[in-house]
Amino acid sequence: MNRTKRLIWIVLLLGIVMVAGCGTKPADDAESGRTGSGQATEQNEAWNEITIKLYYTDEQMETLHETTGTIRYKDDQEKYIRALEALTDSEDATLYPLWIGLTVRDAAIDHGRLTVNLDLADEGRLGAWGEQLALDALKQTLFQFAEIDEIEILVGGEPVDSLMGHVELEHPIRRQAP
Repeated sequence: MNRTKRLIWIVLLLGIVMVAGCGTKPADDAESGRTGSGQATEQNEAWNEITIKLYYTDEQMETLHETTGTIRYKDDQEKYIRALEALTDSEDATLYPLWIGLTVRDAAIDHGRLTVNLDLADEGRLGAWGEQLALDALKQTLFQFAEIDEIEILVGGEPVDSLMGHVELEHPIRRQAP
């Protein structure tokens, strides 16, 4: 019996030593949000999260359909970029994005005018009706932000007459009175 008790104590002690040896690593990585010297890093920056209206089309590309989505961003510039990027992919299998192939280079707002600089890949080019729906989706998505009165669209840093060759772009696109 004595031998059994000793064996139990040895097993318990070995278990305690093993658990203590596993310990935790020093707090100097992104998971902790702190550096080795204890200073906070940018990982702790606050993210904003909002639910916005997004616009997609149906399988026949007949009309726009409104849905909602959530975007996360740190500042206003990023908010507009994330809103536009949300138009490139639909979570609803029955709704189709009109902005496939869209890359937003940057977006900046100045006195109510949002200037968006983007690139559009060839696979994102649509016919005349699709281009009109895509522009309507872009306008309705961006004009839901009260601070935006006008949208200036640039492609590769330059104003263009048309995004896909069918619909003439206004420079700038102005919010319509309700």
